[in-house]
Amino acid sequence: MSPAATTDPPGISADAVSEWIAVCVPGVRAPLSFTAVGNGRSNLTYLAEDSDGGAVVVRRPPLGHALESAHDVAREFRVLSALHLLGQPVPKPLALCEDSAVTGAPFCVMERVEGALVDSAEAAEAVDRGARVRAGRAIPETLAALHEVDLERARLAGMARAEDHAGRQLRRWSRQWEASRTRELPLVDELGARLREAVPPQPETTIVHGDFTPNNLLMASDGEVAAILDWELWTLGDPIADVAWLRIWWPPNAERAPLGGDPPSAVDGAPPAAEVMATYAERSGRELDRLAFWTALSYWKLAIILEGVFRRWREDPANGGESAGDIRPRADAMVALALEALEHP
Repeated sequence: MSPAATTDPPGISADAVSEWIAVCVPGVRAPLSFTAVGNGRSNLTYLAEDSDGGAVVVRRPPLGHALESAHDVAREFRVLSALHLLGQPVPKPLALCEDSAVTGAPFCVMERVEGALVDSAEAAEAVDRGARVRAGRAIPETLAALHEVDLERARLAGMARAEDHAGRQLRRWSRQWEASRTRELPLVDELGARLREAVPPQPETTIVHGDFTPNNLLMASDGEVAAILDWELWTLGDPIADVAWLRIWWPPNAERAPLGGDPPSAVDGAPPAAEVMATYAERSGRELDRLAFWTALSYWKLAIILEGVFRRWREDPANGGESAGDIRPRADAMVALALEALEHP
């Protein structure tokens, strides 16, 4: 069931945000009602609507404990601005409020994109089978096209570090583990050490979305990608990192699904992960020889992220969906899958 619209949502001072948007975004009038969208596990996202049918999307950082460098909506706004100008399928950014006095944190406003979030088997089954088949190619093709973005033309080259992507990820997520852990899990530290010893060379640098999954894609009715969402983790680095992340979010069954439950990739018409990876390789012309390393790192990172989701939920339930309180067993499962990927690539 979709969340009900509210005039007093967590993290949003409805009157102040409504007035700010009405001044800064043409075509939207105060007052606005706010409906939570997405799972609420990271940046909080709301559909803001007025009584005349005007609507925009608002994103702000989560409530409570925020990890270093995470949830930066200003940085997200700037990369959306660059990519939208180049015709990439991203929401059009409309306004950025960096004054925390308005609602307790910065927030950004973007256009609402029409499309379906096909993030579960139930959602996938509601889509025409032909569209599901097309989506199985469109998603890796869209990722390959994203990795073709000219960083200089987009003026992104100086907005993030480019070298030593794997090393940066290992250092960052090791720090995040120390900041977000709620228990002892020695395998996380052991895996981090093993991954540091196995870092492959980085032969090229592209934009990296950092969270390219079906959960962050709006799909058009014909199976094409309407919009790539949730850019808070973007960086510059090895494009195979994105391919591996997509791979682990394209599991064959609920047992291997990051959040449990039947994934959309298990529905009839969705190609297996190996075919999705092959489509990416064909479209991009890249070898996937670094895929095993990045897959292991991705499972390890996801375990740390899920632990952070649990911590933020424990501090304030407004930061998570209904399942956030039971998410730690999934973190344990991701640790096991990271070990499997490292030992049996």
